[in-house]
Amino acid sequence: MSDRQRLDAPLTRVNAGGVDLACLDAGEGLPVVCIHGWPEHSWCWRRLAARLVDDYRVVAPDLRGFGDSPVTASGFDKKTLAADVASLIETLDASPCVLVGHDWGAPVAYRLALDYPQHVRALVIMNGRMPLIASHTSLIYEPRLSAERWYFHFNRLPDLPELMISGAMRSFFDYMLLHWSAGERVFDDEDLDEIVRVNARPDGLKAGLGLYRTATEPDAEDWREHEGARIEVPNLVLWGTRDPVLTVDYLDGLDTVTPDLEVHRNDRAGHFIQEQAPAWCAERMIDFIGRRVSSRPT
Repeated sequence: MSDRQRLDAPLTRVNAGGVDLACLDAGEGLPVVCIHGWPEHSWCWRRLAARLVDDYRVVAPDLRGFGDSPVTASGFDKKTLAADVASLIETLDASPCVLVGHDWGAPVAYRLALDYPQHVRALVIMNGRMPLIASHTSLIYEPRLSAERWYFHFNRLPDLPELMISGAMRSFFDYMLLHWSAGERVFDDEDLDEIVRVNARPDGLKAGLGLYRTATEPDAEDWREHEGARIEVPNLVLWGTRDPVLTVDYLDGLDTVTPDLEVHRNDRAGHFIQEQAPAWCAERMIDFIGRRVSSRPT
C-alpha cells in the first residue's frame, strides 16, 4: 500500500486569524504540526505523515498563498506566517504541539516558538535556517556557496521570475527538485504534477517568491525583536547532509539558540529529507517524542 493510499485524508478549510488555509488534519493524539517550505505545500508531508498518523494527530497547512490556500497579495514575512499558523493551532485546538519545519518552514517554526511559546512543546527542524544566528545569514552570500544560492537572489527580483518560471514551470521545478535531492529521483510524475498544479494557479508563484522578497526587509528587522533569545523546548534536528543549498554549515551555532538540542544526520539524503528518507525521519521523531516530549508537563 502506498503512502498516498495509507494517508486517505482530504484537506479541510480553516479560518486562521482572518486568512483561509487548506489543511491536512489526520490521526489522533499529540498534535504534530508540520510547516512546509518552497516550492512545496502540505503535499510534501504525505510520506512522513503516513508513518505518524497511527500514533499522533498530524496537522499540515498550506501556508497563505500556497497549495490550495487562496492566493493573497501579501503577508509572506515569517512573522505573519507564524501568526497564521498560531491561529490555526488555536482554531484546531492543537496546542501545545510538536512543531515541525522544513526549509522556509524552519524559520516560521522558530518564529512561532518565540512569539507563541505556549503552543510549542518541542521543535523538529529539517534542513532549515535559524535567522538569529549571524553566520547562517552570511552563508547566503558566502562565495564558496554562491553557485548554489543564485535562486535566492533571482527569486527576489521584481517580475522576472514570474515570467521565466511560468514559461518553463515543469522543467524549472523538475531541475530544482532533482538537484536539491543530490541527483536522486525522489519526486515522481505525480509529485511534479501536484507542484506544477498549485504553482500554475493565477498568481500561484506569488507566495513562494514572496518568501524571498521579504527575506531582508521586513524579516531582518522583525528578527531583531528576539536578538539574544533562547528557545528552551527540546529541538530535534534532522539533516540531509547531501543538501547542496542548506549545507551542514547551518548546524553550526544552533545550540546557542536552542540549547536543548539533538541532531541526527542522514548522509544519504539531500534537501527534501522528509520525502527522501521518511521512514528514517519517522523513526527518530517517534523516539524523540517518546523520550523527550510525551513525559513533559503541558
